[in-house]
Amino acid sequence: MKVIHEIQNYFKEFIPQNPRGVYRGNWGLDGVKKLAKFLGAPQEKYQVVHIAGTSGKGSTAYLTATALSSQNIKVGLHVSPFILDFREAFTINGKFLAENKLKEYFIEFKNKVAKFKLENPDNFTYYELLACFSYFVFYKEKVAVAVVEVGLGGLYDCTNIVKNPTKISVISKIGYDHQEILGKTISQLTTQKCGIIQPKNTVISIKQDYLQATKIIIKTASLQGSKLITVNKAADFQLKTQPNRFYYAGQRIQQNFELSLLGSFQLENACLALASFEQATLNLKIEKLNLPNLSKAFINLKIPARMDLKNFQNKQILLDGAHNFQKMSELIQNLKKLFPKNKYTFLVSFLQGKDYKKMLGLICPVAEKLVYSDFTVTTQALYKKSVNFTDCQKIFKKLNFKNYTYQPDLEEAFEKTLSKKTKEELVVATGSLYFLSKLYEVLEVSSAAKN
Repeated sequence: MKVIHEIQNYFKEFIPQNPRGVYRGNWGLDGVKKLAKFLGAPQEKYQVVHIAGTSGKGSTAYLTATALSSQNIKVGLHVSPFILDFREAFTINGKFLAENKLKEYFIEFKNKVAKFKLENPDNFTYYELLACFSYFVFYKEKVAVAVVEVGLGGLYDCTNIVKNPTKISVISKIGYDHQEILGKTISQLTTQKCGIIQPKNTVISIKQDYLQATKIIIKTASLQGSKLITVNKAADFQLKTQPNRFYYAGQRIQQNFELSLLGSFQLENACLALASFEQATLNLKIEKLNLPNLSKAFINLKIPARMDLKNFQNKQILLDGAHNFQKMSELIQNLKKLFPKNKYTFLVSFLQGKDYKKMLGLICPVAEKLVYSDFTVTTQALYKKSVNFTDCQKIFKKLNFKNYTYQPDLEEAFEKTLSKKTKEELVVATGSLYFLSKLYEVLEVSSAAKN
């Protein structure tokens, strides 16, 4: 683990002290393009599936990579933010690199960056450098496909440096998030997401909720001379606690699938992933698909912080990283469908800048009780803090919600949610992926202590 900490500490040195330094727009992207060129343009050496959107892009990335890996294809996966381990930014076929390999690639990359900086004044942020490192690792590993989740927006995101016309540009569900950076309207937000679409790409989009989003996706694809495939959510499914069953009919596949992932929203993510999988295998000229392997891969897939149901000390805990109104609405709807007889104790915290008022407006009407806690993140793209509890108190008062407590220490907050839990009670931890990343650490420590 010493090597991993050394590498993580290197990237931490590039975390901006000022929040405005995280998203640097075209200026930051230009620097990333120069560095990628200096590295030999690794991102152009393999098939790329590039995924943007407001909701579902992370799950779609996991599902797409899992589907491709089931066909004995070497697949790199880049997602952010990480939940359990910072190496989630550059996994190969669902696994972390061996430490000796990772050290070798890191030393080479670090030396190249140092040499580049001798000749160029460009500075980089944590995320910009980590995205470049991920593309570099995938090149060194000789992957056939890299599945890359956009970090923020699309147009100026530092992953948006792939010019190869074979790139598959995927658009998941679009809604409201990051308006202070990307724009206030659906038109502005969609334009940013569609910025990943390059000339002659194949574009694959889920059917959007907003007509204006659909129009902009169609227009952007047309302007770029790109083929557009629109994926409808599977209509033929029965929502049960486990698993989700659905029928998919696409270019190459017509069959039933099962998902171990909870939540009806995962069905449309799975359909979007299957359409991306089909196109990628066509591009790679893979004639025969191993559909039994594909079905098995979907059944076995687990994704942290996506309606992740765990048993802890004989009690059920659901962890979900819903962090905007659209995602929280889907979480609440699925709680009612999947756990209609349970009472819900919420353990929540929200990242500063998020629309916590609207999210609490969804949570409080269904919550039996709520515990609010704090978090601070110092190991990712920006030093992040949670919304002040006093701000949440004002919303509780407006909503006339009284059964809440505040425990700033997350470990103690977690213990509080479990202390008087009844058999029919379900603990729901949500509000932020960064918050859940910290909570998983608490779960791991607590589990180790009990054992």
